[in-house]
Amino acid sequence: MAIVGTMNMHSDSHNASCRSPGGSRKRNLRVVATSISEDEKMLGLLGGEGSSSSSSSLVCPSRVVRSACELCVFSKLSESETGRLTSRDLRRAVGAAGGVIHRSAFQGLLDALVSLELLERQERQDGEALYSNSKETEIFLVRDQETYIGKVLMTCLGRIQQPHAATSTNVRLMKSICSTGANALTARAKRTGIIDAKLDAALSPQRILDLAFDLRF
Repeated sequence: MAIVGTMNMHSDSHNASCRSPGGSRKRNLRVVATSISEDEKMLGLLGGEGSSSSSSSLVCPSRVVRSACELCVFSKLSESETGRLTSRDLRRAVGAAGGVIHRSAFQGLLDALVSLELLERQERQDGEALYSNSKETEIFLVRDQETYIGKVLMTCLGRIQQPHAATSTNVRLMKSICSTGANALTARAKRTGIIDAKLDAALSPQRILDLAFDLRF
């Protein structure tokens, strides 16, 4: 059965929420993780017409990516001393931006991000897990990095956030715009040496974009 949680956070904008506490606008971020089930289809959580029962993918990857970006999960991990945090410490770090985050909902988000390979999970001897960014996440979804694509990504996702706007045509258009900007940024980063053009020749934001715009049409 899916884990469904509602995260309430207050921020004036995505940028402000990553930097400082406070704000006035409440956002309800629904996070759904684990394999697809009949319950998820009934609740309409796939963002589309449904899915094959044999699928093991996560429910609406776009919602997962958007929620993580809104909460600055990747940036908070990068800012930590070791680049790794427990679920409890990470929840405390993102909650410092002025929101109240339900524990089980946040754990569901982390599990979803691990399944999408945007976060890495390492079990400690005491049984508690440590979470860290994947290489592509560290490069493309951490604020203050010159290769950060989160701003253009969130802008484009915002254009299709309303149900009536989330048509397949609009999604393709916004993804195309976002891809153009992200790929140009990556190319510049490789030219200037921010990304090693030889060692990281295959490094690209495209997989992140594919997940972010996966609304299950």
